[in-house]
Amino acid sequence: MSIWEVVLEGKQGVNDMLNVFHYDDGGAGTPDFADIASAFFTAISTNLVTYAMPYVTWSGVTYREDVEGSVGVFQPFQTGSIEGGATDQSNITQLSMLMHKRTESLIRPSLGWFFQGGISAEYVDGVSSWDSAAKAAVEAYGEDIRVITLTTLATVNMVIKARNPDAPNTQAYTAVTSITADPTPRVLKGRRKLVGS
Repeated sequence: MSIWEVVLEGKQGVNDMLNVFHYDDGGAGTPDFADIASAFFTAISTNLVTYAMPYVTWSGVTYREDVEGSVGVFQPFQTGSIEGGATDQSNITQLSMLMHKRTESLIRPSLGWFFQGGISAEYVDGVSSWDSAAKAAVEAYGEDIRVITLTTLATVNMVIKARNPDAPNTQAYTAVTSITADPTPRVLKGRRKLVGS
């Protein structure tokens, strides 16, 4: 079994918009990262494009084995970059949707997260919550990338990486069993300076 770090490469205008995920190959050997890039491409195209600003783009994934000293390799989307397609230009560059990665395991890590940026502020409702359609779309995206089936029919499964794997009742990685969106819009401190996601 090997764990792979997969960085989704995106831009919000000129600023990087990166999401880092980890996947367990289940002992099937090095996965085909063209398949993984294709799965991200499909998940983004199907679920996120409608809600993402037109100046938000995704270009591919950078992958590496999650061991010290390994070097990332960029795998572009085979058909080119994807652009956001939201018709409303209302955007706050720091605005993000907090996504919770959860597991059914009683061993830590039991909770992880990622922030999905680039979503139009038009989808924040009158009570300062993400509207249900946008929330459902980003959750569907998360579910589509949680378990990825390769052309070989092997699967890679998203895991939560422990910050301190030596702590009591903790293992290095735990399988993600669900991904849910927090309804409250979040602001990332790094984005206040417009320096990425």
